[in-house]
Amino acid sequence: MTKRPVYLITLRRKAALTQAQLAALSGVSQNYISRLERSADLGEGASDLIVARLAVALGVHPARLRFGPNPQATRAVRREFRRRSGRLFKLIEQEMNL
Repeated sequence: MTKRPVYLITLRRKAALTQAQLAALSGVSQNYISRLERSADLGEGASDLIVARLAVALGVHPARLRFGPNPQATRAVRREFRRRSGRLFKLIEQEMNL
């Protein structure tokens, strides 16, 4: 997977959110968000559910959060992730009443 923890930081800062605020919005612990931001690889470091929760809170599609703005992943990998995460994204939006 593509290394993208810096993109998570960029999106969080662009949304003017602290780690604590993102944690409250996403239901993901602040410690886990901090660990993801420090990790070398968001692709391997978080489940699809975690990525989808963070994406909903940040207002981006989960595939964009997972792969960044200029994905280097193959088309098939991106398509499969979008298919799986799209369903999660909708469920989480419903759960969070967005």
